[in-house]
Amino acid sequence: MNPIHDTDVELLLAVALASKRGPAELDALILALAIHDKRLPPRVKLHDAFARLSANGLLIEEAGGFTLTEAAQEVLALGRKSYEHDERAFRVKERLAAYEPPRGTHAVIQLAADRLATAITAYEATLPPLTKTEKAALKREQTTAPRRPTPLRKRR
Repeated sequence: MNPIHDTDVELLLAVALASKRGPAELDALILALAIHDKRLPPRVKLHDAFARLSANGLLIEEAGGFTLTEAAQEVLALGRKSYEHDERAFRVKERLAAYEPPRGTHAVIQLAADRLATAITAYEATLPPLTKTEKAALKREQTTAPRRPTPLRKRR
């Protein structure tokens, strides 16, 4: 499967987590995505990841939710369960690189933009307000633009 994006790996891991007892609804997927990183991927990248994974036969929509195919479960079967999240994501990315999609066409999941936006907005509404420290860190992150080097000045 080419190309492999980080969002694809995160979405696969989130679907695996959220769909343990049955097809996972979109709200549960968003929550599973946010477990490891509060900052969710952009909506466009999530939308593309749903389409890419379903087109390659890894993700299907059934009973109003999303679940993994057998091929996706094989990709996620790493043998060991004690990996940290970053190492697990790296291993899954390696296995996705070696994955060859089965021949034939697969139903592509086309999420409605408003459906995805509603689920993300509902998740963000449950978050507590930012603290002063978090606001300062966010401001620093947004204003940290690469600076151009200043010209060297001659000493007098």
